[in-house]
Amino acid sequence: MNSVTTTLTKVLSKEFYRLNTGFFLLTGTLTFGFMSEVEHRALAQSFVSTPHLLMIPIGVWLLYGIKVLNFNLQQLSRIENQVLFNIPFLPFWEQARSVSMFLLWQLLPAIVYGIYLLRFAWSLPLNQSWISISISLVLLWSGSAFIMIRQLHYPHREKSVSFLKRFTDYQYPKPIIQIYVEWLLRRDPFMLAGSKIFAGLLIIGICSLYDAEYDGRLMSMTMTVVAMATIPIASHIQNFENLHVSWIKNLPVGPIRRYVWYLLVLILLLVPEIVVLFKNFPSHLHFHVLIVNILYALSLGACFFGLLHIKGTTLEKFTKVSFAIFISVIILILFKIPLLILTGINFATGFLIYHKYFYLFEPASEGTT
Repeated sequence: MNSVTTTLTKVLSKEFYRLNTGFFLLTGTLTFGFMSEVEHRALAQSFVSTPHLLMIPIGVWLLYGIKVLNFNLQQLSRIENQVLFNIPFLPFWEQARSVSMFLLWQLLPAIVYGIYLLRFAWSLPLNQSWISISISLVLLWSGSAFIMIRQLHYPHREKSVSFLKRFTDYQYPKPIIQIYVEWLLRRDPFMLAGSKIFAGLLIIGICSLYDAEYDGRLMSMTMTVVAMATIPIASHIQNFENLHVSWIKNLPVGPIRRYVWYLLVLILLLVPEIVVLFKNFPSHLHFHVLIVNILYALSLGACFFGLLHIKGTTLEKFTKVSFAIFISVIILILFKIPLLILTGINFATGFLIYHKYFYLFEPASEGTT
């Protein structure tokens, strides 16, 4: 029994933290690098004060749980981890205990912050808040364990194409933009939904806490994080072009048009964030700040897409590299470098690198991530 738990911890839990070092560095910088202890306490008290604000950390926990499950399911598909499918031969309660223990380590950041919120909810005698937090954490843990056990029991579930999709496929030719978006939705819908929910909640949270003393730099830093969330999208699109439709490189299409294809896909996928930003944008900021920030987020996503073509690498390794870019951009914003200049540099850098390395690029031998 202990050997099973140890194996799952080494193969999934430790590997999760190792490959997501960049993600935790980014999260740690955002949460501890720009906020004091007093601000953390004030934020926690505001979360537990009303049910609506409490949905923000609960939503973040849900997204984190989706990230953990996506990672585990991807690791189970690797050939060297096929031995894990022998776990269903154990008694059910031993399976549940082993899976729950390694998931506890993976979900530990969410659980620790949940306990931190419980401390304030308990001291404020808000029964609804601490009950909601407790139930959310228990459901997150137990639900993740249930999904993992089910996946171990049924690793090769068949997928069928719906009648509506078959009908539309036969009736009209798809534009290239729809092909990219549809593939993303089918390839990793949880990643796509998770990034949209995370970005939307972040924008709502920052806009609701925006004070008249803050200038546009806080909004620019927020949109930098939103743009960072587009990195998995850019990576999936690149893998789609090189691993599934590699013949697309032979089409008589110029680099500008190809780059515009990606920009249109990115604009379409950023529509939820743009709508949320329009709806919650602070009233004391000028309208042109809103437009410039949208262009800035788009330009940074386009820059990441170009940088991905320099060398074939996994998404986890590129995320670590992008952390240095994130810190550099935040410093430039703090030094009040005009956002339009950064936007122009991002667009130019992304296109020039894309144009130079598009035909030279070879995907990483490890495959998609």
